[in-house]
Amino acid sequence: MVAAGACAQSAPVKEHGPIYGDDAASDATADTGGGNDGGGPEAGDDATSDDGGGGSDAAGDSPAETGPGDAASDASAGGDGGSDAGANDAAGGGDASDAGSAADASDSGTSDASDGGSAPPDAGDGGGFVAPTCDGVIGAGEYGDATHQDGPTATGQTWYLTWNDTNLYVAIAGATVTEGNVIYLAPNPGDGGTGLTSGQPYDNTDITALPFAADLVVYGKDGYDDAQVVSNGAWGSPTASAIQVCTNGTTKTREEVIPWSLLGGRPASFGWLGYVAANRNNNAQGYIYGQMPTDDPGGAPANNLTYTRYFAVPDATPGVDAPFAHEQ
Repeated sequence: MVAAGACAQSAPVKEHGPIYGDDAASDATADTGGGNDGGGPEAGDDATSDDGGGGSDAAGDSPAETGPGDAASDASAGGDGGSDAGANDAAGGGDASDAGSAADASDSGTSDASDGGSAPPDAGDGGGFVAPTCDGVIGAGEYGDATHQDGPTATGQTWYLTWNDTNLYVAIAGATVTEGNVIYLAPNPGDGGTGLTSGQPYDNTDITALPFAADLVVYGKDGYDDAQVVSNGAWGSPTASAIQVCTNGTTKTREEVIPWSLLGGRPASFGWLGYVAANRNNNAQGYIYGQMPTDDPGGAPANNLTYTRYFAVPDATPGVDAPFAHEQ
């Protein structure tokens, strides 16, 4: 496979506007920091990120860092609940250009035994889909055509998404793999849903107002992942190792496999948004970068943010709608 960013394709045209009628997110445009969310510190405590599940960080608190991408200070940035392996990011430094360098699959870390196929999917034909291989290496066309990727952001991150009837496949290039990414999912967002419009704190970041009623939030980084599902009107307890995370610290690439079973099966449609939380140890008020959509705010403080934008997938039948085409 070739490394992330090696397949240069023209960016697809995105639609901006409501799909689901009078959606709260479609009437607002919030871009308070997408262009300057590139590298602040992170620290402080939140109920979820600081080993809230009763586990412990294998590594001690890391030294201060001046922005996302400092591998030396990220080794112990714990996630939510459970234990943190404290794996080091071999790349070091926060140069987003590292994301495009060649990746050696043997350097990749995995957190789950399941795996996909190796051939590129046919983005236009659900029947011809072959699942991406979770190995920390993004192959040319592995996630489909240009409509299945977006970026780089102002801070150098590129996101990739595709799915089949079993899993949602996500990849991020250019983000320090020991810093956690957060993804919110809302099945069938047009019906109002049964989820929550308030987020879950991770690494001192907190989206206190979401643009949809989310039923699932996942957190992933090198050495740790968890998922939380809404239950009885509140976020449930974090389930560690609920998703598969594969990383390559040298190329700052991660791939994740999120089972639709966490939502009771693949929804007919869904909305999603995501971001990367910088090292919590130096960001008492949180720091967000690499957010998708980029019109949502990033930077710091990030412990009381309102997000008004998300991507909608009106028809989640594999091969029909693209993940970045309909920004709400």
